Order: sequence, then structure tokens, then C-alpha cells
Amino acid sequence: MEEGDNDVSEGNLELEMVVVDIAGNISWPFTLLEANDLSIDASRPLITQAYVYSTDDVIVVGETLEIRVEADQALYRNYVDTWINGVPVGPNVEFNDLGDGLYEFRYTVQDVDGSVSAGNLAINIVLQDRDPYENISIAFTDLNPNNVSIHTNRPSANVSGSWEICYGDSALVMIGLEGTAPFEFDIFDGTDITTISNYGEDTYQFWASPASTTDYTVTRVVDGIGNSSVGFGNALITVHPLPTVQITNLNSIYALSAPPVDLAYTPADGTFTGPGTNTSPPWIFTPSLAGIEDSPHDIIYAYTDVNTCSKRIRKCISDYNKLRRA
Repeated sequence: MEEGDNDVSEGNLELEMVVVDIAGNISWPFTLLEANDLSIDASRPLITQAYVYSTDDVIVVGETLEIRVEADQALYRNYVDTWINGVPVGPNVEFNDLGDGLYEFRYTVQDVDGSVSAGNLAINIVLQDRDPYENISIAFTDLNPNNVSIHTNRPSANVSGSWEICYGDSALVMIGLEGTAPFEFDIFDGTDITTISNYGEDTYQFWASPASTTDYTVTRVVDGIGNSSVGFGNALITVHPLPTVQITNLNSIYALSAPPVDLAYTPADGTFTGPGTNTSPPWIFTPSLAGIEDSPHDIIYAYTDVNTCSKRIRKCISDYNKLRRA
């Protein structure tokens, strides 16, 4: 049987047999064929055109592109050699018979698929006769002209800038962006989301001054085409409290003749400065050394803890003699 032979419906196969003997005598034509259910399909499916039916020309990850195919008959099946953008019929390419020789392929784009520039989408459509016939069409690759582009590269946002700071200080958080600008992304601090929109650079940075330890992440980034992803990395800003500093035994007024005061303070290992104080421990305040000039005096105790967090406390001391003159 060759392509182009006549098709035969079930049970309607015709036979004409003539035999010739050795002497050259020819028999009458024999046309009687026992009843049977044979049928012949000698024609392969014929695809006449394929075109993009979707209205959106820019397709991103998760979106669906619809291609319609016209053929010479209804009830054809998809054949295994079919693919769109290299993706075969399966979970992400759906095949539907719409009737009257019209067929539909619905291709949902995944981030592992190839990107396609406008007008360069490749297809390979192969249809097969309805069961039990096995004829297959010639592969159809001529997609009608179109402007479809497919974008499968997701944007990325890399967060960095983990620091240890003291309460009241700030730290620089950096976000590296890759993809097609402009970007929109969400910065999450564990409680609130800050959305940055229409950002055109590849690096975004800001100074963070949280009141307590805070972890900054990017929970969503969308590029200028519409592809989206979740950021990676983080900026953990560890906030150390300031030390509690006290001077516990200084009065606010001293006579010039008053005896020296052994200073009491917490925590230990800080440093005193100011008129009338010595330059190294044990720390003593001597009113006569402070004098009355520039009174009142500021006596300052400064302390830095193991986290390099510092705090100072100031006591304002007046001279009794100067107050009396006033």
C-alpha cells in the first residue's frame, strides 16, 4: 500500500483477481471476498497552518501561550514528536481537539525553558490518525509570523550586610539586583514590608538603625518584564544595648576646702574626666584642684563594654565659695 491509494471504510474492501495458466488462458475476474472488518487509511494527516492565538506578545514564567493548528480532518491525535519551544506535550503543553479539524496546544512557560526573542518561536507539530490507524503527518514547523517573545530568566535580589552595632547606631544594608530593569521588590524586617518600586539600578542600599536585632530579607522581586522570584541572602543586624553607667556618690555642691572624694561608680573599668579628677584609678575628685574658675564643672564617667558599646554620664559640680560670692 502506498500513500495516495484509495481509503477503504470498514468491510468495504473490493477485490478483483485474474489468473493466467501456463498456456496463457485467462480466468474470469474473481470479485468474491469473504465478509471482513478490514479498512484502509492510505492518507497521512495534513496540517495546513499553525498560528499564535494568544493576544499577549510577551510571555513570562507561569503564563500560557496558545497555538492553534488547522488540519484536513477532525479526530486526529497528537504524536510524540510534537514540541513547542523544545517542550513536548505533557504537564506543560496541553493538546486539545476543538473539532472540525481545529486543534489547540496550550504551552505554559517554565523557568527551565529557553528564552525566545520576538518572532523566533520554534514549533514541531506532528499529528496522527485516530485509533487504530497509525499514519502520522509530516512535521509542521512553519508557524505564522508573530511577535511573541518568551522570557524565562527570573530576576534575583541578593541581600548582604550583616553587622553588630550598638543601640542608636546604623549599618549599611546592600541588595544586588539582576534582571531586566526597572525592578520592584519588597524588603521585610520580620514585621513590616517596605516596597521599592520603579528602581532602575543594579544595586540598592540603605542605612538601617533598628532598635533591636533585625534580619532583613527580600521576599519578592519583579523585573521590568514581569518575571518574579524570591530574594536570597540576608542582612542580620545585631543590636547590642548600651551599658548602664552611674556615679553614685558625687554631690552637686562642694566647698573649695572640702576633702577629696573617692568616687563610686558602676560598672568598673571606665574613665573619669573633668576638673579636679585624677588621670588614672583609683578615681578621686578633689574640690580644691577643681577650683572656682569656670565653675560649675562637668565630671564625666565614660565606659565601653565588651561589644564596644559606650555610654557617658555627666555630673555638674558647683563650688560653694563661688555660689556664696554670687
